[in-house]
Amino acid sequence: EFASGDTEASVVAEAVFAYWDLLLAQERATSAVEKVRMGQRLLQEARALNRQGRLPQSEIWEVENNLGRFQAGLSEARQGVQERVNKLRTLLMTATNHNIAPLIESPAPYDPKDFAGVSPIGTGSNVLAVNAQLPFQSVDAFIKFAKANPGKLNFSSAGVGASSHLAMAYFMGAAGIDLIHVPYKSTNAAATEMVAGRVQATFITAAEVQPFLKDARVRILGVSSARGSPFVPGVPTIAESGLPGFSYESWWGLLAPAATPRAVVERLNAAMAKALGSAAVIERIHRLSIEPRVMSARDFDTFLRNDVETARRMVKAAGLENLRQ
Repeated sequence: EFASGDTEASVVAEAVFAYWDLLLAQERATSAVEKVRMGQRLLQEARALNRQGRLPQSEIWEVENNLGRFQAGLSEARQGVQERVNKLRTLLMTATNHNIAPLIESPAPYDPKDFAGVSPIGTGSNVLAVNAQLPFQSVDAFIKFAKANPGKLNFSSAGVGASSHLAMAYFMGAAGIDLIHVPYKSTNAAATEMVAGRVQATFITAAEVQPFLKDARVRILGVSSARGSPFVPGVPTIAESGLPGFSYESWWGLLAPAATPRAVVERLNAAMAKALGSAAVIERIHRLSIEPRVMSARDFDTFLRNDVETARRMVKAAGLENLRQ
């Protein structure tokens, strides 16, 4: 089994959050060179931890480094976990796209049912942001304008099938509107084009919108979560601002092969819950505009099953079923 006792489970939790910092730093790197350097640092840190004997085994690091490549558009990481499903010694730190990729790739690279939820790490709101030159101040006004002016509004995303694309498609389906999609190669490019006014709207995470909170060229109409976000203070939810019932959040979490003994999953879950209660860990996660989430392993499994259905609706709204063949 992966963790033979509470001490090893705690070490795994420590390793997850140490790696979490580095992985997200790599994701937020602004240049290809910086991303490569961060990737090299990830490998160096992993090998140093293993040499110190602080990890029960090294396979988690190999998979998580591949996960970084998956988030750039590949699926080898989760396929690798799928192939190791009988080893019971591999954990996967993943996020919202975990339930989306099998729906837009054909053949599906893996089946989400073959993974068990160990613990969530946190959830994050997305925000509907528009160029401030547009004549509306609320989600309700945005929807009414879009309905009255079909084909006149467009939105940017980080690419076809990216979370920003799917979130807007989900929103458009719920609101009964149709905007023209303008895909870019990165979130930064999508946001920059909206700020410049070359596109009118975008969905962006609470973390990514931080540089624009005081930018007079940007107007934030609403947050996608069911309740307001502490990282975007004073901004109503999309449901409150004009689209009742709408809710969507990104998530991050730790998974294991579905056949992992339940006792191991529960020990890892307890260690993660303890870590997520630490003021130092909370502060680290808050720096990324993410709210820590603690759930039992079984509740996280239920959360993941529900999220599969949400992902299915989003992919259908975007017309992306089996996009990559």
